[in-house]
Amino acid sequence: ACLKMSSSFFLPGEFFFDGEHPSVDPGTFVDRLRDQMREIRSCPIARHGKTAVFVHPELKKCTHVFLRVDAVRKPLQQPYTGPHEVIKRSEKVYTILFNGKSVNVGIDPLKPAFLPEDMSEIKNEKTASEDHSPLLTTRLRKNTKPLVRFRDYNN
Repeated sequence: ACLKMSSSFFLPGEFFFDGEHPSVDPGTFVDRLRDQMREIRSCPIARHGKTAVFVHPELKKCTHVFLRVDAVRKPLQQPYTGPHEVIKRSEKVYTILFNGKSVNVGIDPLKPAFLPEDMSEIKNEKTASEDHSPLLTTRLRKNTKPLVRFRDYNN
């Protein structure tokens, strides 16, 4: 108390009992203590560390999934890989096609992939729309694309 309040506490004498202590038989005291200890029930414990994980309802029906990368990522690295094809599924474990191999993965890091019906049309459109401009070699032997300005598009 001296360290906290920088002064001593004073207690009045009425707090202290000067009279005789009632005599209690040690056997009776132990019996009463046992009875009271039997009546004590433990409290339910808290479950620390058990986190609820959201599982998307569409995960049970999807054909492809994204897999979360749980490692420390580099800057601008995507948090998910995929889409990966689902080969087999159970309640808690999915078998997916990952880099050409079938891998068993728990449902926690999975996310359903909503893909268009026909992926081949999209791939064909993407390759047709890509600009195949010739690469230039600079003095430092780096390949660069030619500079395109907006005024070049004013025909």
